[in-house]
Amino acid sequence: MHTGKFTARDLAMTGLFAALVFAGCHIQIPAPALIGITRFHLGGTMVLLAGFMLGPVKGGLAAGLGCAVFGLTSPYIALIPFTFIWRFAQAFVCGKIAWAANAGAKNLPRNIVAAVCGAVLYLLLYLSQEFVRGYFLYGHAIETVLIDISTKAPISGVNAVIAVAGSVPLAAALRKVLR
Repeated sequence: MHTGKFTARDLAMTGLFAALVFAGCHIQIPAPALIGITRFHLGGTMVLLAGFMLGPVKGGLAAGLGCAVFGLTSPYIALIPFTFIWRFAQAFVCGKIAWAANAGAKNLPRNIVAAVCGAVLYLLLYLSQEFVRGYFLYGHAIETVLIDISTKAPISGVNAVIAVAGSVPLAAALRKVLR
Protein backbone atom coordinates (compact mmCIF):
# COMPACT_ATOMS: atom_id res chain seq x y z
CA MET A 1 0.00 0.00 0.00
CA HIS A 2 3.03 2.26 0.50
CA THR A 3 3.97 3.48 -3.00
CA GLY A 4 4.75 6.80 -4.60
CA LYS A 5 1.54 6.85 -6.64
CA PHE A 6 -1.98 7.61 -5.41
CA THR A 7 -4.39 5.20 -7.09
CA ALA A 8 -8.16 4.79 -6.87
CA ARG A 9 -7.55 1.95 -4.39
CA ASP A 10 -5.37 4.27 -2.31
CA LEU A 11 -8.14 6.86 -2.30
CA ALA A 12 -10.68 4.25 -1.20
CA MET A 13 -8.38 2.90 1.54
CA THR A 14 -7.55 6.40 2.76
CA GLY A 15 -11.26 7.17 2.97
CA LEU A 16 -11.93 3.87 4.74
CA PHE A 17 -9.25 4.51 7.32
CA ALA A 18 -10.37 8.12 7.79
CA ALA A 19 -13.81 6.69 8.60
CA LEU A 20 -12.27 4.18 11.04
CA VAL A 21 -10.36 6.99 12.76
CA PHE A 22 -13.57 9.04 12.97
CA ALA A 23 -15.44 6.07 14.46
CA GLY A 24 -12.59 5.35 16.89
CA CYS A 25 -12.76 8.93 18.15
CA HIS A 26 -16.49 8.50 18.80
CA ILE A 27 -15.97 5.35 20.89
CA GLN A 28 -15.23 7.27 24.07
CA ILE A 29 -15.73 7.69 27.78
CA PRO A 30 -15.58 11.36 28.86
CA ALA A 31 -13.63 12.22 32.01
CA PRO A 32 -13.55 15.52 33.91
CA ALA A 33 -10.49 17.75 33.85
CA LEU A 34 -9.76 21.04 35.54
CA ILE A 35 -10.12 22.96 32.26
CA GLY A 36 -12.71 21.31 30.01
CA ILE A 37 -12.89 17.55 29.67
CA THR A 38 -10.69 14.73 28.52
CA ARG A 39 -11.71 11.27 27.39
CA PHE A 40 -10.74 7.69 26.97
CA HIS A 41 -11.16 6.77 23.29
CA LEU A 42 -10.01 4.47 20.50
CA GLY A 43 -9.02 7.22 18.05
CA GLY A 44 -5.30 6.72 18.65
CA THR A 45 -5.58 3.01 17.91
CA MET A 46 -7.10 3.75 14.51
CA VAL A 47 -4.55 6.51 13.82
CA LEU A 48 -1.64 4.12 14.35
CA LEU A 49 -3.45 1.43 12.37
CA ALA A 50 -3.72 3.86 9.44
CA GLY A 51 0.05 4.41 9.58
CA PHE A 52 0.69 0.66 9.61
CA MET A 53 -1.70 -0.16 6.80
CA LEU A 54 -1.27 2.81 4.46
CA GLY A 55 2.26 4.00 5.14
CA PRO A 56 3.37 7.41 6.39
CA VAL A 57 1.74 9.88 3.98
CA LYS A 58 -1.52 8.12 3.15
CA GLY A 59 -1.89 6.94 6.74
CA GLY A 60 -1.19 10.46 7.96
CA LEU A 61 -3.84 11.86 5.62
CA ALA A 62 -6.40 9.30 6.77
CA ALA A 63 -5.59 10.01 10.43
CA GLY A 64 -5.68 13.78 10.06
CA LEU A 65 -8.87 13.78 8.02
CA GLY A 66 -10.69 11.34 10.30
CA CYS A 67 -9.83 13.40 13.38
CA ALA A 68 -10.66 16.67 11.61
CA VAL A 69 -14.11 15.40 10.66
CA PHE A 70 -14.60 14.22 14.25
CA GLY A 71 -13.67 17.73 15.37
CA LEU A 72 -16.52 19.11 13.27
CA THR A 73 -18.97 17.02 15.29
CA SER A 74 -17.54 17.79 18.73
CA PRO A 75 -16.73 20.65 21.09
CA TYR A 76 -13.16 20.56 19.74
CA ILE A 77 -13.94 22.39 16.49
CA ALA A 78 -11.47 25.23 17.19
CA LEU A 79 -8.65 22.68 17.52
CA ILE A 80 -9.18 21.04 14.12
CA PRO A 81 -6.03 22.46 12.45
CA PHE A 82 -3.85 21.30 15.35
CA THR A 83 -5.58 17.95 15.60
CA PHE A 84 -5.08 17.37 11.88
CA ILE A 85 -1.35 18.14 12.15
CA TRP A 86 -0.78 16.19 15.39
CA ARG A 87 -2.64 13.10 14.22
CA PHE A 88 -1.04 13.27 10.76
CA ALA A 89 2.35 13.38 12.51
CA GLN A 90 1.45 10.44 14.75
CA ALA A 91 0.47 8.19 11.85
CA PHE A 92 3.35 9.50 9.71
CA VAL A 93 5.98 8.61 12.34
CA CYS A 94 4.40 5.21 12.93
CA GLY A 95 4.17 4.49 9.21
CA LYS A 96 7.66 5.81 8.45
CA ILE A 97 9.28 3.55 11.04
CA ALA A 98 7.10 0.52 10.25
CA TRP A 99 7.71 0.79 6.50
CA ALA A 100 11.42 1.76 6.67
CA ALA A 101 14.11 -0.51 5.20
CA ASN A 102 11.49 -2.36 3.12
CA ALA A 103 9.98 -3.83 6.29
CA GLY A 104 6.47 -3.30 4.89
CA ALA A 105 5.06 -2.96 8.43
CA LYS A 106 5.49 -6.74 8.81
CA ASN A 107 8.26 -6.78 11.44
CA LEU A 108 6.77 -7.13 14.94
CA PRO A 109 9.60 -5.49 16.95
CA ARG A 110 9.78 -2.63 14.44
CA ASN A 111 6.00 -2.22 14.57
CA ILE A 112 6.02 -2.02 18.36
CA VAL A 113 8.73 0.68 18.22
CA ALA A 114 6.78 2.48 15.48
CA ALA A 115 3.56 2.46 17.52
CA VAL A 116 5.33 3.61 20.70
CA CYS A 117 7.09 6.44 18.85
CA GLY A 118 3.86 7.60 17.22
CA ALA A 119 1.94 7.44 20.49
CA VAL A 120 4.62 9.27 22.49
CA LEU A 121 4.91 11.96 19.82
CA TYR A 122 1.16 12.59 19.94
CA LEU A 123 1.14 12.59 23.74
CA LEU A 124 3.87 15.26 23.81
CA LEU A 125 2.17 17.37 21.14
CA TYR A 126 -1.23 17.14 22.83
CA LEU A 127 0.02 18.01 26.30
CA SER A 128 2.12 20.87 24.91
CA GLN A 129 -0.96 22.16 23.11
CA GLU A 130 -2.97 22.01 26.32
CA PHE A 131 -0.24 23.95 28.16
CA VAL A 132 -0.08 26.67 25.49
CA ARG A 133 -3.86 26.87 25.29
CA GLY A 134 -4.37 27.06 29.06
CA TYR A 135 -1.52 29.41 29.88
CA PHE A 136 -1.16 31.68 26.87
CA LEU A 137 -4.59 31.61 25.25
CA TYR A 138 -6.84 31.40 28.31
CA GLY A 139 -4.43 33.19 30.67
CA HIS A 140 -4.80 30.72 33.54
CA ALA A 141 -2.22 30.68 36.31
CA ILE A 142 0.68 28.31 35.68
CA GLU A 143 -0.39 26.19 38.67
CA THR A 144 -3.89 25.78 37.24
CA VAL A 145 -2.52 24.76 33.85
CA LEU A 146 -0.10 22.25 35.37
CA ILE A 147 -2.86 20.71 37.50
CA ASP A 148 -5.06 20.50 34.40
CA ILE A 149 -2.30 18.78 32.45
CA SER A 150 -1.67 16.44 35.37
CA THR A 151 -5.30 15.28 35.12
CA LYS A 152 -5.15 14.88 31.34
CA ALA A 153 -1.73 13.19 31.12
CA PRO A 154 -2.68 9.88 32.80
CA ILE A 155 -5.80 9.48 30.66
CA SER A 156 -3.85 10.36 27.54
CA GLY A 157 -1.18 7.89 28.65
CA VAL A 158 -3.81 5.15 28.96
CA ASN A 159 -5.07 6.07 25.49
CA ALA A 160 -1.49 5.76 24.19
CA VAL A 161 -1.05 2.31 25.77
CA ILE A 162 -4.39 1.17 24.36
CA ALA A 163 -3.40 2.54 20.94
CA VAL A 164 -0.09 0.65 20.91
CA ALA A 165 -1.55 -2.57 22.35
CA GLY A 166 -4.49 -2.50 19.94
CA SER A 167 -2.93 -1.29 16.70
CA VAL A 168 -0.03 -3.74 16.45
CA PRO A 169 -2.12 -6.94 16.52
CA LEU A 170 -4.92 -5.34 14.47
CA ALA A 171 -2.39 -4.42 11.77
CA ALA A 172 -1.08 -7.98 11.66
CA ALA A 173 -4.60 -9.39 11.40
CA LEU A 174 -5.74 -6.89 8.76
CA ARG A 175 -2.61 -7.43 6.70
CA LYS A 176 -3.56 -11.09 6.28
CA VAL A 177 -7.08 -10.17 5.14
CA LEU A 178 -6.15 -7.27 2.83
CA ARG A 179 -3.34 -8.88 0.82
